[in-house]
Amino acid sequence: MATSTKQPCVKCSSGKTSGIFTCSGCQMLFCPKHSNEHRQELAKELDNVIYKHDSLKQQLTMETSATPAGGHPLLRQIQQWEQESIEKIRMIAQKARDEVDRLVNKNKEDILKQFHLITTQLQHARQEDDFVETDLDRWMKQLHKLKSDLNLSSADGIIDTDPSLSISMINVKRYSNDRKPGKLSNAFATYKIVRCKVLIPNGYHGLNWENVRWMEKNFATGYFFGMDESGLTHHIATNNSGNDMTISSGHRTFDMYSFEASAGRNNNLQLTIFGFCNGSEIYKKTVTLQFKQFQLIELNWATVDKIHFHSSGGTPHPGRRSSEDIILKRINVA
Repeated sequence: MATSTKQPCVKCSSGKTSGIFTCSGCQMLFCPKHSNEHRQELAKELDNVIYKHDSLKQQLTMETSATPAGGHPLLRQIQQWEQESIEKIRMIAQKARDEVDRLVNKNKEDILKQFHLITTQLQHARQEDDFVETDLDRWMKQLHKLKSDLNLSSADGIIDTDPSLSISMINVKRYSNDRKPGKLSNAFATYKIVRCKVLIPNGYHGLNWENVRWMEKNFATGYFFGMDESGLTHHIATNNSGNDMTISSGHRTFDMYSFEASAGRNNNLQLTIFGFCNGSEIYKKTVTLQFKQFQLIELNWATVDKIHFHSSGGTPHPGRRSSEDIILKRINVA
């Protein structure tokens, strides 16, 4: 007569005691004794999550009640610009102040909303004793993310200037990222060495560039629409005949925040961007690009060592031959 095989408790060293309780979180079998011990271990881990939660709550309270909007770093830049331009720019400066206030307050409101949601979930978990390992891991990751956002929320922005005007126009923009953007912002408008269609050399801005082609304004045949009418963007980048292109670093990680992209010739062109760290894919985003229609692609990807671009599909715009070329400008990476 056939007999069923009993599975031993994962904690019993002898291996002879049968496991009769299965944890729905880790899917392991425990005997009654070790089932209770396992539950106690989870309770300790929950205490650790709640400790992190309470620490973040204290910091969040201090941050939201500390620096008034008037002390924001961007406003100090606006004030200096306003003094230099005197009366002619007062109206523009006030508009910029209001935008900074709105962005700073919105960022804090977003953090508070997410924090209150975690608070409710933790209270329910403790009261109902309803949580497993996956819940603890998720809460801890959420708290780490909120802490990072809170630490860096006071400096995430950039002042754009338009030197083509008699008095430089300013515009406040917010970056939804973990760290302040680096100097590669608007690099395609400032790299004056490039005079024709050439591949970006490895080492530029401390990064490696594979199949990324720079094009100077006078040589951007067929892609002249990528240049700003304001004259700020004299250079664009393409993926070298529609091939995949890569931005990477072999010795450090970097953050990829955003860029502007348009299809070079095809409508409904699919662009997929991959983010890697130590050979593992950790981010992925797919967007649809149209001919001559630049759109801001916000990634806000932290600690990557390689960004891979792949374009495919679409149909040629009337009067254009089919091509999977993409046009990039204003890359923000640090």
